[in-house]
Amino acid sequence: MAAHALSRLGYFLIHWNRRDEARVALEQSERLNMKANPLAPFLIGVLDRQAAGDDMRKLKAAEDRILAAAELPSAELESEHHRLVAEIKYWRTAEIEPKQCLNTADLAHVIICLLGHAAYGIKKLIF
Repeated sequence: MAAHALSRLGYFLIHWNRRDEARVALEQSERLNMKANPLAPFLIGVLDRQAAGDDMRKLKAAEDRILAAAELPSAELESEHHRLVAEIKYWRTAEIEPKQCLNTADLAHVIICLLGHAAYGIKKLIF
């Protein structure tokens, strides 16, 4: 029960933009019970993904936590999980193959993806 309560507290702290406090609550929740507590690892992954910046190792680790998340306790959270999984899979496939950049309805993602591949190609030519 304590792990579940701490996970919920972490969820609300995230929504109140108290991310440092949320991390403490979620890490404590995860230490208490990880198997029956899918919310804490998922939310820690979300926080880590937001904080990763340009550190690809941290970003991948955070995304792996999100991808590994078990079924979440509400339809809203499960919907957010599916949205993030789709986004992560899009970027990971598009990173490997530029033509995969077109596999989205989000024009901003297409432009960012194609410009990223172009910049990477130019950088390889120069260096």
